[in-house]
Amino acid sequence: TTVDKLKKEGVKINSICLQNLSLKDVNQLIADTLKSSLSTVKPLAELVVKKTEGNPFFVNEFLKTLVQENILRLNLHNPNNSKWEWTLNQIRLMKIADNVVDLLLNKLKKMPKFTQQVLSLAACIGAKFDLKTLALICEQPISEVFASLKIAIQSGFIINSSALDSDLLFQDYKFGHDRIQQAAYALIADDYKQ
Repeated sequence: TTVDKLKKEGVKINSICLQNLSLKDVNQLIADTLKSSLSTVKPLAELVVKKTEGNPFFVNEFLKTLVQENILRLNLHNPNNSKWEWTLNQIRLMKIADNVVDLLLNKLKKMPKFTQQVLSLAACIGAKFDLKTLALICEQPISEVFASLKIAIQSGFIINSSALDSDLLFQDYKFGHDRIQQAAYALIADDYKQ
């Protein structure tokens, strides 16, 4: 809507169409992240591209899932030469969501129930929300809602967007990505959405 209004007012609008990451891009990203050679990580990169179609956000979330599931792990047995390890077959057989929202939804469902409820209600408020409003909607004390939000912050689902107040609480938040908000909203049962 804003872009349309600006166009009507004669403001020059430049659009940039972003493409999915190429195999070369994902290979470089993984090599840099794991501090490995391009040739070493290329089979992993090929599989990641196949599973994510190169969607940058999905690539990131997929790699985080591999680490959380201990499929991509740092071998610390030799402290002088620790390196990342993975088993391609294990990744191939891994049941992965067909899209980013499903992947995030699966991650959200592993969180404590109250955190899931808080995030789903926050998603109803919008991409940005504040602690007081959320606590009112949740019908819970601010301290309990804040404790639940800390779990979501640590998981990277939400970001605090204000400084600590006098009660040592962050008051303003936003979802880390619009797909996270979408996944949190999807937690709400259809008959409860109204």
